[in-house]
Order: sequence, then structure tokens, then C-alpha cells
Amino acid sequence: VAYAGYTRFREPLVRQGVNLYEIRAELGNSRGSGQSARLSRYGHYGLHGKLFVFDRQRIFIGSMNFDQRSKRLNTEIGLIIESKELADQTAARFTAMAQLDNSYALSLQPTGDGRPLRLRWRTMENGQAVEYGQEPTRSAWRRTVARLFVLLPVEREL
Repeated sequence: VAYAGYTRFREPLVRQGVNLYEIRAELGNSRGSGQSARLSRYGHYGLHGKLFVFDRQRIFIGSMNFDQRSKRLNTEIGLIIESKELADQTAARFTAMAQLDNSYALSLQPTGDGRPLRLRWRTMENGQAVEYGQEPTRSAWRRTVARLFVLLPVEREL
């Protein structure tokens, strides 16, 4: 359900100029999360960004998920750490994770037939640039389920 909520915001974010990366759960591996089938049946846990780097001078680390439920209902905690060294290390780690060997960079591309722009997922696989027109690590069934969840009015609960 959380993933379905996120999908609503991808296109508007990219349209507004945000560089959006979907980090692979197993870095360097394009074959999904790398989780066992037993663990994967409970879902993939890639939507848990809880860290900010501010001006390479300080970082925020907290328990809050960036969603309405955490904002309105949950009790959350966070730390602001003033450390240029830690902020630089954290930013460098993100930069490495966002490399196309480890992530999918989202973009909007024309369809060529006059229809609206469509999301595309760019990545590197085996040293070659690859582009997908649909979410590369989701099965057809998971994409269908996510589309159904998008129709539900549950955004305040995500």
C-alpha cells in the first residue's frame, strides 16, 4: 500500500525537476531485492528514507517515515548531528548508491505517438545502458496490485 502511495508522486516530482532514483535493495544487482522468497512475501522495504544531509554540515537521522501516518499519528524521534565529516560521508554514500549500477534513474520521455510523456527507468546492467518502460523489479502481478491500491482513498493512512 505504501508503494502504491509513492507511485502517485513520481511523475509530478520528475516533472518539477527532481532527480529521482529508485535504489536497488541489493546494490549492483538488477534482479530485485535479493531477499529470500520467504522474507519477500512480507514485502520489500525500500521506502524507508529517514535521513537528510543539510549543506554538508549536519545530518538528520530519525524514525519518522515521510508519510501522513507518521506525521499525524505515530510517536517519532530524530537527531540532528552537527558533523561535517559525517555529513560528507553520508552524502558520498548516497552518491555511490545512486550510481546507475545500483539504482534506476527516473525520467519522462515522449512516447512518439502524441500521447503524454511516460516514466522511464534508466540503469546499467552488465556495463550496458538499459532503459525500461515499466517498473523493472516488479512482476506484472505486483504492478497490478499497486495500481489497484492507487484507487483506494488511503493516503492519510500511508
